[in-house]
Amino acid sequence: MAEPVLQARSLSISFGALKAVDDVSLDLKVGEIHALIGPNGAGKSTLLKLITGELSADSGTVFLGASSMTGLGAAARARAGLAQTFQVSQVALEHSVRENVLLALVGTEHRSFSLFRNIRRDAAFGERVEAALRRVNLTDEADAIAGDLSHGGRRRLEIALALALSPKALLMDEPLAGLGPDGTVQMTGLLGALRREAPILLVEHDMDAVFRLADRISVLDYGRLLATGTVAEIRANPDVRAAYLGASG
Repeated sequence: MAEPVLQARSLSISFGALKAVDDVSLDLKVGEIHALIGPNGAGKSTLLKLITGELSADSGTVFLGASSMTGLGAAARARAGLAQTFQVSQVALEHSVRENVLLALVGTEHRSFSLFRNIRRDAAFGERVEAALRRVNLTDEADAIAGDLSHGGRRRLEIALALALSPKALLMDEPLAGLGPDGTVQMTGLLGALRREAPILLVEHDMDAVFRLADRISVLDYGRLLATGTVAEIRANPDVRAAYLGASG
C-alpha cells in the first residue's frame, strides 16, 4: 500500500484550559479528497494550522511523505510542498492577478524581488505563473487588479497561488464560503479535478458538496476525532448523526 502523502499523528494543542485539538491523527492519500467536518468550534481550522505550521503543536508530529515537518514553520512547509488556501482570502488586492501568483513564488523560493518587475526574463518561472492561471480559468483576467475580481474569482486566484508552488498536498479552509449557486458548481468541479494533481484536505460546511466530493470524511467534536470513514459510513454513524448531522443525516 502506498505511503500517505500527509500524516498527522497525535496532534494536540491547548489554549489555557481549552483543549482545542486533542490527540488527533489522520492521513491524506494520493488522489483523494479527505474532508474534515464538525460543529463550529470543533477545532477544524486549528488543526489545519497545526498541520501547516501556523501554530506549534503542544505534542504530536506531521509528516509530508517520509519527511517530518516538526520544527518547520509555515513558509518552510510550503516550500516542502504543503500548500494552503484560507477561510478569509489572502490575496494582495492592490496587485494584478498575475502579480499575485508571481509574488507567491518569489516569497517561497527566496528569489530576488527584481524578478517581480522582470518576469519575461525568466521564461520557465513565468510559465509556472501562467500554468497556474490557466488551471483555474483566470488567464483572461491575468492583468486585472485582484481587488476587482468577484468573490469567486478571488477564491480561484488563491488556489492558483497554491498550485504555482507545485504542491504535494493542498489544505483548503472553506473554499466554498460565500459563493452563490453558480460559483459553488464551478468550484466543486475544480476541486474534483484538482485531486488528480494533489490530494486535498478540505474543511467545508457545505455538506452537499462534501458528500459529492469526499473520498473519506473525518469528524471533529470538541477537539477530538469522533470518526473517520467513507461518506456512507459517516452518514450511518450514530455518534456523528447525534453530534453534527442531526437525526435526518
